Amino acid sequence: MIPLGTDRPLARRTVVNHALIGVNVAVFCLVALAGIRSQRGVEGVEHVLERWMLVGDIAQPWRFLTYAFLHDMTSIWHLLGNMVFLWVLGPNIEDRLGRLGYLAFYLGAAAASGLGHVLMSPAPAIGASGAVAAVTGAYLVLFPQTRVKVLFIFFLIAVFHVPAIWFVSLQVVLNFMGLFTRSNSGVAYGAHLAGYAFGIAVPIVLLAWRVLPSEPCDLLHWFRQARRRAEIRGAVSTARSPASARAAVKRPGSAGEASPVDQVQAPVAQARARVARLLADGQVAPAADEYRALVEKYGLVAGAATMSRRLQLDLANHFFQSGDHGHAFAAYDRFIAAYPRDPEAPHVRLMLAMICGRFLHQHVRAAALARETLPSIRDDDQRAIAHDLIREFEGASAEAPPGSRSAGV
Repeated sequence: MIPLGTDRPLARRTVVNHALIGVNVAVFCLVALAGIRSQRGVEGVEHVLERWMLVGDIAQPWRFLTYAFLHDMTSIWHLLGNMVFLWVLGPNIEDRLGRLGYLAFYLGAAAASGLGHVLMSPAPAIGASGAVAAVTGAYLVLFPQTRVKVLFIFFLIAVFHVPAIWFVSLQVVLNFMGLFTRSNSGVAYGAHLAGYAFGIAVPIVLLAWRVLPSEPCDLLHWFRQARRRAEIRGAVSTARSPASARAAVKRPGSAGEASPVDQVQAPVAQARARVARLLADGQVAPAADEYRALVEKYGLVAGAATMSRRLQLDLANHFFQSGDHGHAFAAYDRFIAAYPRDPEAPHVRLMLAMICGRFLHQHVRAAALARETLPSIRDDDQRAIAHDLIREFEGASAEAPPGSRSAGV
C-alpha cells in the first residue's frame, strides 16, 4: 500500500518536511559518490555507514540521529519508500505542529525509534523508517478521518481512498506481525513500532495538556465526543428504566429534583429558544453565535441542533455569507438530514457540494455529493450546475499533485 496523497488542505507552505527529504536524498547521493570515488568501492561505502549508523553505543549519542539519514546503498527502494510516506503525510503534521515543532518532533522520533531498536535487537540499523513511522502515527491521532489516496498492489493494481485511521492501523498491524514472523528479514520492526508509539503518544499528550489546540477532526476530540454520547445515553436510559419510573411514582413529593432527562432536555430547549427568539427579532449574527454554542454543547443530542426548516436555512445561509464555511456545511447538512424531501433540498445539496469542494478542499467527497444530488434534481439549470461541479471537483482531485493534496478530505 503506497500513499499518493490526502484530501486535507494545507494552511501554510511546507518547508521543514521538504528540507528533511532533501537532506536524506543528498546524504544518499554523497555516500554513493564516496563509494564511487573510493578505491575500495563497496568497502568505502561500508566504512562511511559504519561511522554513522546506529550501533547502540551510548558513548556515541549522535548515532541516534545520524542513522536516520542513512539508507541501504544496494537499492534505492529503501530511501524511496520512506520519502514517499514523508512527502505525503509529513506536510499535514508540519502544518499542525508548526515548523520548529515538527523538526523537534521528527528528530525526537528518530532518537526514540533508535532507542526502541537498540532495546529489541543488537543488530546495527540505518534508515528513516522509525521517524517516518512516528509521522504516520501522529497522522492517526491528528487526522483520523482524512482520506488517504492509496495505490494498492496485491494481485491487482488499484487506487483507493481510505480513512487515515484504517491506513495507519494496518501499517501498525503489519509491523507487529513482521516482528514475530519475520525476525530475520533484516527489517528493523522494533524501530518502526517504537516510532509509531512515539508518534501516537506525543500528539495525545500535547492535546491533553492543551499545548496543541484540539480540532473536531482529531482522535482526542473523538474520544471526548464518545464519552459525552455515553453520558447522554446513560442519563436518558436511566430516566426511562422501569426502576426509575417506579422510584418517581413512589416519591411524588420530590418534584423539585430534576430527572436526568430534564437535565438534558431543559437546557437544550432553552438554548433553542434563545436562537429562535433572536432570529425572530432579526438579530441574525447573535443568533448564529448562540447556535454555535448550542452545537458545541449539545450537538450530540439527537435533533438538538436542528431548527425549524426556515430557521435552519437562515442560519446556514448566514454562516455561508459570513465566510464560516465549516458551520455552514454542518447547518446545511442537518437541514438535509431533517428535511430530505423539502423543495429546497436539491439546492441545499448543491450548496453542500460546492462548500465541500471550493472552501473545504475535499474534492473527492464534493464530487460524490454532487453526484448524489442528480436523482433529486428536476430543474435543468440545477442539473447543469451539478454536472459542472462534478467535472470541477473530479478534475481538481485528479490534477492536484500529491504534495499539495497531502495536505485536502
